[in-house]
Amino acid sequence: VAVEPSEACREQLMRDGVLSFATLSGVAEGQRSPFDIIRLNWSLEHMHDPVGLFTGLRELCGMHAKMIVTVPNYDGISYRYAPECIEAPLHLQYFTPDSIKKLCSLTGFHLERLHSFCTPSLLAFVIAFKEHKDPDTVLWRERRRILKLMDEAHQMDKGDELFCLISPR
Repeated sequence: VAVEPSEACREQLMRDGVLSFATLSGVAEGQRSPFDIIRLNWSLEHMHDPVGLFTGLRELCGMHAKMIVTVPNYDGISYRYAPECIEAPLHLQYFTPDSIKKLCSLTGFHLERLHSFCTPSLLAFVIAFKEHKDPDTVLWRERRRILKLMDEAHQMDKGDELFCLISPR
């Protein structure tokens, strides 16, 4: 089951056998049983109302449901190196470990696990942006530098992405 605002994409999903709705309220109306797993991969940062979204998702959760959420970590190493390197207007929200915990607390969820991680290409892009270089050149010619930054980020738990395992309270 998917939520997809684009009609053309919904039609393709339906052809592929995926039941899809334009809105979360459409899912609530069309779904007869609660969900055991809900996945939000790099989508929460694109939502106008994360609190409203989580509140709506809470109503769709089964008793032992799990939500898997991944979001960019604004407290991560890339944003620390280049705080001005935001993806506006694409990203409407930015999250940190503390803001994810607060979102869960406000909406009846429990954050079971939070893990940060890095992606080499994002670090290469940020370095290229700050130092006026080509991202591909940085990615291939400065691998040791990128790996060192990734290692530092992991040691400090400041990866650029957050993986969250969330359950209803």
